[in-house]
Amino acid sequence: MAKSLVVTGANSYLARMFIGYVAKKPKWHVCAVASHRGASPPEPWGPRIKFIRADLTQALPESIVEAASQADAIVQFAWTRDRRLDQACDLNRRMTDPLLACASDPSIFRFISTVAATPTTRSVYGRSKFELARYITERGGVAVACGLVKGDPPAGPYALLSRCIKLLPLRIRFAGGGPLVYPIEIEQMCSRLAGSLDVKIVEGTYKLCEPPMPMNGFLEKIELLYPRLRVPMRIHVGTLMAMASLMSRLGTSAALLSDKVLTFFQKDDAYLASLPDLPRGSDCDVLAERGP
Repeated sequence: MAKSLVVTGANSYLARMFIGYVAKKPKWHVCAVASHRGASPPEPWGPRIKFIRADLTQALPESIVEAASQADAIVQFAWTRDRRLDQACDLNRRMTDPLLACASDPSIFRFISTVAATPTTRSVYGRSKFELARYITERGGVAVACGLVKGDPPAGPYALLSRCIKLLPLRIRFAGGGPLVYPIEIEQMCSRLAGSLDVKIVEGTYKLCEPPMPMNGFLEKIELLYPRLRVPMRIHVGTLMAMASLMSRLGTSAALLSDKVLTFFQKDDAYLASLPDLPRGSDCDVLAERGP
């Protein structure tokens, strides 16, 4: 029997890939909600995908209310950034509340969070996502702490990291192996997330990532994709974090860069280890792991 799915943030890379994945599954009919500020329509996904533009910080159009009220699952990729923590939390709660209120059961609501969203993070991005995840789970919803998504071609933070390694003649290594990286292939992310929609999940936060690995090992794997002569460069994570904290006080552009550094390099590994894995649905595809 056909099932209905609402996906927000449909112009984002992760949401586009996820919608493209479920578009191949005949059982899903999808309402894809994209930002009203989007510059271009998405790729043609097929007749079972209905595309709507809307500003989720404002009153929901009736078409979205109807779709969300009838949905078997709601997946929220939509996110609004702000350099101020209170403003970021307020804007994203404003986007979330109407959709969560429409859900026939709060447990069908999936908020796509990040492994950077931990109780001790100093980044505004990570902290605001953590606060929204807690807000949603306290109301019966499900948060998914997604790891660093690897794709071919690279996109998002992985693309930035790959581009730096490709262009810079440096072999950067961190003292003590560096912070842990929590990677996941884009195909695995889509498959496991889609499979979880068929499972009744108790409210809470679940992680969606492969086993973590030290940053130095992750960098070495990417370097193998772009062979060249490199000059060794050693960095102490504590020094990097101190520089990021200093930049956060220098102005808007520096604060944004600082927040990205803190988001990428600072994780609460003990907290992440305590999170259960996102349950696998019965139709979750089994995919072979590839390189970085």
